[in-house]
Amino acid sequence: MTVTPPTALYRFFDENGVLLYVGVTDNLGTRWATHADQKHWWDRVTSYTLEWFDTREAAEAAEQHAIWIEKPLYNVRHTRSKGAQKRAAAPLNRYCTDAAMPKLVNLNGAAELLGVSPQYAHRLAERGQLIGAKFGASWMFRRAVVEKLDRQRRGETGKAPPAEA
Repeated sequence: MTVTPPTALYRFFDENGVLLYVGVTDNLGTRWATHADQKHWWDRVTSYTLEWFDTREAAEAAEQHAIWIEKPLYNVRHTRSKGAQKRAAAPLNRYCTDAAMPKLVNLNGAAELLGVSPQYAHRLAERGQLIGAKFGASWMFRRAVVEKLDRQRRGETGKAPPAEA
């Protein structure tokens, strides 16, 4: 029986929590050294997150999903084509049993839902106007909270939107 090493899904962020890149590897040191040597954006990376998967297939499915939903700035594979959307949505269901996962969005996802830049969404979060949880330099939000803020910003609830700055 061949034992396969676990595979990491990693996300790189800049100092403002903007998602730069999503990738998978079973050898972090080698892969990250390759990024450092070859990628113009490497100097912007200030933090990262890791998720471990038992198989590469599961990690790659999660990677496709993350790239489609979270829209990192520098990924090329699995980006915004209709084919990529279908591939990203379908395989993840085979590996993720947590029904709450689609209920969460990261900073880029919140910015997209609000129709603002990730930098402005970050300011809203730092001011406490967008309620979420901060993990190191990364933010996560409940989709329902972001959607409620969006309705408030558009005046659908009668409450005042957060001040622009």
